[in-house]
Amino acid sequence: MVMSGEIMTTAFSNLPSWVRQKIKQLEIANPEQWILKKIPALGDKSVIDTLSIPNGEKVLREYFSRMTGRF
Repeated sequence: MVMSGEIMTTAFSNLPSWVRQKIKQLEIANPEQWILKKIPALGDKSVIDTLSIPNGEKVLREYFSRMTGRF
């Protein structure tokens, strides 16, 4: 239950803005679930898990670059 005046945040809304923007560009249907799924191209890690590893930001930038280049 959310109390009056509280702002509810989600895993997606807590991501860096550049990550949210890239996910929106990919037109992912349910980003809240997608960011938690293991992705083979990320070494079977989720977007959330990848951000928490050393060089995770670099790995994600490269992944999104490959993905957006495919369309």
